This record gives sequence, C-alpha cells and structure tokens, in this order.
Amino acid sequence: WSQPRQQCLVYSYCGSFGICSSKSQPFCQCPRGFRPKSQKDWDLKDYSAGCVRKTELQCSRGVVNQFLPLTNVKLPDILEVWGITSFSICGSACLGNCSCMAYAHDESSNRCLMWTKDVFNLQQFEEDYSEGNTLYLRLSASDMPSSSTSGKSNKAVIFGAVLGSLGAIALVLLAVIIMLRYCRRKRMRGEKSDGTL
Repeated sequence: WSQPRQQCLVYSYCGSFGICSSKSQPFCQCPRGFRPKSQKDWDLKDYSAGCVRKTELQCSRGVVNQFLPLTNVKLPDILEVWGITSFSICGSACLGNCSCMAYAHDESSNRCLMWTKDVFNLQQFEEDYSEGNTLYLRLSASDMPSSSTSGKSNKAVIFGAVLGSLGAIALVLLAVIIMLRYCRRKRMRGEKSDGTL
C-alpha cells in the first residue's frame, strides 16, 4: 500500500518547469524551449532537477520574448496576483517585467496571475478535463514553435502572390499593347488603301 497512487500528485515531481502527465511515458516532459537540467538523472527516471531553458531570456531593448500557451494545465503554486485587469493588459504587464516567467488570466475573477520565479508542480490534464487553465510561459522568440518558419512561409506566400499578380498584370498589359499595335497597323493599311483608290 502506498500513497499517493499517482506520481503527478507528488509535489514538484518533475522539478522546475517540468510538466507531469499521468498519460505520458515518461511521466515528466519539458515544455518546448526547455531541456532536462540533468539528462543523466532523467535517464535514471529521477526528474527532480527539472528543466532549464535552451535559450536564456534577455531583457534588453530590441530583444523579442514571446509567450508559449500551455493549455489545460494545473497552474503552478507560488503565484503573485498582479491585479484585476484584462487579458491583453495582463500579458503586456508580464512582458514589461523582466522577472516575469509566466502569466495566466483568471476569466472568472478577471485577475492577472504572474510567476516571477521558477514554476513548480505543473500538471497536464486530460483533454476531456474541463477545469484546466492556460499558462503563458515566457520564451525567447527563437524557441517559439514554428514562429519563424510560419513567418517565413507566410512571407513566401505573400511574395509569391505579389509576383504572380505582377506577372498577370504584365501579361494583360502586353496583350493590350499588341492589340493596340495591331489595330493601329490595320487602320494605317486601311488609310493607305483608301488613298490609292
């Protein structure tokens, strides 16, 4: 007989920034943009050291940080209530605070929740569990999922569309010029033939 029966009920089982899920193997996963602090320990199924960032956050001007949404999770402990405000202001407030690691917005109370230290006890709920929350985890823009590739692909699509449109316009103009020249030559021939009569 042992308690707790689920590893995810053990406090901070996956360490800092680790996400515990009873449905995954192993139970602990690092979120995107993070890696195990000690791969050796993780291979031995000791996840207590948690996860560390692949790219350290920088807060200087011109450096872009973004937020990775972790959906349907149990929010970490040791939070700070920033105040009653809207979702967008909550995100802007966290982005403007260099020590803010993550934020969440409680829609029922309109409260802005922030985490200024490492987050512990993150738990991923099953898809059909309706009481999970969304935690917005601060990441370096370079670690965001497909943000750069989707941006590049969007630019490529726009570039292709512009080039295609310009090509179509050029073809139409060329056809108009050819038609005008043809009509002009035909008219000139008509005038010549009228003059000979």
